[in-house]
Amino acid sequence: MGITYTYIPELFPTPVRAQAMSLISAAGTVGSIMCPFLISFSRKIGVSPLIALGVVGLAGVVAALPLKETLHLPLQDKIEEDNVQLDLVLRQMEV
Repeated sequence: MGITYTYIPELFPTPVRAQAMSLISAAGTVGSIMCPFLISFSRKIGVSPLIALGVVGLAGVVAALPLKETLHLPLQDKIEEDNVQLDLVLRQMEV
């Protein structure tokens, strides 16, 4: 839960920061609600719940790998700043 409130706001420009935080919080709530169903489903198919939850955790790690580093970077105030930065990254990837 701690990374949600420290890292996620740094990824989004100010105009959409609150919406992004609410979306991430909602996704976390849905994940918390789905946990008992995942455990029940894993038992029905004959897989240990620890393995099922481990797979979900590994999927989270893989999803977080492409996130950019934000250390010593200023918070963006406008969406246009994010578009300019995205264009720079895409140009670097083309080379």
